[in-house]
Amino acid sequence: MSYWVAYLRKSLDEEGKQVYSLDFQKNEIKKVAAEKGIKIHKFFKEERSGTDTRRPEFMKMMEGIEKGEYTGIVAYSLDRLSRNLQDSGKIFELIIRHRKGDLLIAQYKNIDWRSYEGAMLFTAHMMAAIFEVLGTQIRTLTAMQYLKAQGKQVGKLPYGYKKIWIDRKNKEYEIVIDEEKAKVIKEVYRLALDEHMGRRRIAAELGLTDSLVRAILSNEKYTGYSVVNGQVVENELPPLISLDLFCEMNPKNPLCKKMRGKFS
Repeated sequence: MSYWVAYLRKSLDEEGKQVYSLDFQKNEIKKVAAEKGIKIHKFFKEERSGTDTRRPEFMKMMEGIEKGEYTGIVAYSLDRLSRNLQDSGKIFELIIRHRKGDLLIAQYKNIDWRSYEGAMLFTAHMMAAIFEVLGTQIRTLTAMQYLKAQGKQVGKLPYGYKKIWIDRKNKEYEIVIDEEKAKVIKEVYRLALDEHMGRRRIAAELGLTDSLVRAILSNEKYTGYSVVNGQVVENELPPLISLDLFCEMNPKNPLCKKMRGKFS
């Protein structure tokens, strides 16, 4: 007896893209399955990125294919199944190479994926999906580098700062000094430079973690400057400590080497 299953996936970051909605995929899959005379016994639904290699529903489905519990898989498109090499390779090995199940893709309902042409098309589409993800990651990284070069704060704020929201809807805010934490930062520097205390002793004295003390003493952003791609830029964080104080603590820091003689 044949036991076909279907896989539906929608990424959490695809809100509003109705073409990828779970209901749309399910309806298209049902149409194609009916045309092919296939009865779908189970639908695996997932709301995770296709780049995620630990999708629980996908893993259950592939385990069923490997054990011979399921006859085949139906999906709306190849990139709904996977957008990472690990899972794409698993599908290729089990279904196309070792023929442990059938594969029906609604967008390509007449393709025999076990044929030479089908295998080549499968590989081409999977690589295209994977490189699309890679392209997005590269664009994101490039944008982050650009923002850093403009002195913009990217990622979590360092200890000692906080956001004052102006317009949450449009993500407009102002970065200001957290006065209580600023006092702690200045005390860390005083104990390190004036009292010659080591990090662990400072941490014990102030009730901080060793890693936080290390971060405080080595973060050049507290000066209001950063080094990005070898260039000194003025960042958007209000200065907490002076350049000369930071460089007394970190004489070999690239910022200190570049700004030597220019301390305020």
